[in-house]
Amino acid sequence: MIGIKKGLWHCRPIPTLLAIALSTCLNAASSTPLLRVASVQMEVSTEIEKNLERIQKGIREAKEHNARVILFPETALSGFDRETVENLDWSHLDRAMAAIATAADEHDLYVIYGSATRSGEKKPYNSAVVVGL
Repeated sequence: MIGIKKGLWHCRPIPTLLAIALSTCLNAASSTPLLRVASVQMEVSTEIEKNLERIQKGIREAKEHNARVILFPETALSGFDRETVENLDWSHLDRAMAAIATAADEHDLYVIYGSATRSGEKKPYNSAVVVGL
């Protein structure tokens, strides 16, 4: 996000790893804070544990940059190719989802991430999951 240096708005620089969609900027006239949202680009693996580690790293980095909301890609946790979906370890996925919810609470962030979720049918849903305080 680019800010006007001597105008009404001044924005902090965008961190290298996190793309700030809506940066926390202060209106010089009213000092009203806006919402800072971090968006993480990542390679999605077929391994839940690798994806979980990357998501947890993103959560820590978002907190370091004062984000309040962090957004991850579609299927960031579960992966979503046919073979991966057919062989999902649902209990492992549930534990990983719980770990993300815990990290969101510990870092006082809202986390939005993509994952397969149970549908009650043969094919799972491709869901956006929102967790946080």
